[in-house]
Amino acid sequence: MTINRKEILEAIAKAKQNKGERKFKQSFDISIAVEGLNPKKPESRITADVTLPHVPGKPQKILFFADGELARRAREAGADRVVGKEEIQRLEGKKKEIKKLVEEYDMTVAQADLMVLVGKILGPVLGPRGKMPRPIPSTADPAPLIERLRKTIRVMNKGQL
Repeated sequence: MTINRKEILEAIAKAKQNKGERKFKQSFDISIAVEGLNPKKPESRITADVTLPHVPGKPQKILFFADGELARRAREAGADRVVGKEEIQRLEGKKKEIKKLVEEYDMTVAQADLMVLVGKILGPVLGPRGKMPRPIPSTADPAPLIERLRKTIRVMNKGQL
């Protein structure tokens, strides 16, 4: 069965009309069944980051790995936490502390020249959780990236993580 955008919008409008008084915020969940994909095969897995026009629920918490000038700009741009090179090195071998840090945040960003260090020390914890950082050059402005990530959700196959 093929459904187009118009039919989806009509169904949402109809659901909104039929609402009664609620003591909680309502939301919509969409489940999509795709024919011909075997979720057990790696090539059939779907993972995508989708940027929405408005913040979905509470904004994503962002962990930023950076040093120097980029760290300062990331703090000013509103990163929830900025972790420098020394702190990353201090975390080496402290798996419990790394897990605690990673669980607090939804998205991660890393200065490009720190990616090797982040991958080596934090990768074993970040990777399986789907939170490997997006690299950013040290000369880039982090503000637009942080703003975009706060409005981003991750879409993936059921049971993938």
